[in-house]
Order: sequence, then structure tokens, then C-alpha cells
Amino acid sequence: MKILCYRNTYEYNFEAMIGILSKTKHKVGYLHGQIEDKTVKDFNPDIILHNIDNVESFPIKTNAISININETLSDRSFTLKNQLSANYIKPFILLKDTDIKESEINKFTSDVVYIGSPFIFHRDIVSFLTNQD
Repeated sequence: MKILCYRNTYEYNFEAMIGILSKTKHKVGYLHGQIEDKTVKDFNPDIILHNIDNVESFPIKTNAISININETLSDRSFTLKNQLSANYIKPFILLKDTDIKESEINKFTSDVVYIGSPFIFHRDIVSFLTNQD
């Protein structure tokens, strides 16, 4: 399967989803900026994941399934922000290769979890986090 990810605006959660997809066995393409018909058609995606605001389908017509990460009311639109939406994607973690009982899962609950490079944070925040007791 080929998945094309188009970023209209930078959103950390959307970038995290793309990062996770890129670690799967599927071929993942990544675009941002001007959308060129030829580029999209040459890649020939099966799925297009994008975060273009106020659209219910990717602007280039293809046979791909368009999955919208935005606030439209389409059945194929999902939100990372609006908790009241029926298509809200809740924050999650995936614990692999472990034998965890359902009753123990709360010990992995946290207000803040970040796994990745700190380059997206400002220097002051990184300094604050690394100097905590």
C-alpha cells in the first residue's frame, strides 16, 4: 500500500502520525507546499492523509482514499483537537512486547508524554526539562 501524507500547516500531532506511518511496511510519501498534479499521480497513492483546513477531500482527483485531519464534518474527516467530535482521535501509546494486565494499565497514564527529538522545542523549554530533579 502507498500512503501519501500532505502537510498544509505544521501540527505536531499530524507529524507524529506521519512518523509512525513511516515505520510501517507501507511506502509513505511526504509532501508540503504547492500541490502538483503530476507529483501526486506519479506516486499513485492508495491513501492520501492530509491536514488541509475546510476541505472534505484532497484537491487532486485520484482513486486514492482521502483521509482528512481537519474539522470538517465529512465521514473521512478526523480531528486531533476537538474532543466532542465523533471522529476524534484520542492520544494513545502502544506498549509492544509486554504482558500487561488491564488493571495495571493506569500506571502508564501521564499528562505529558513525548518520545522523539527535542529539536521542535525552544532552547528554554529543553533547558527547563533537563534541569529538573
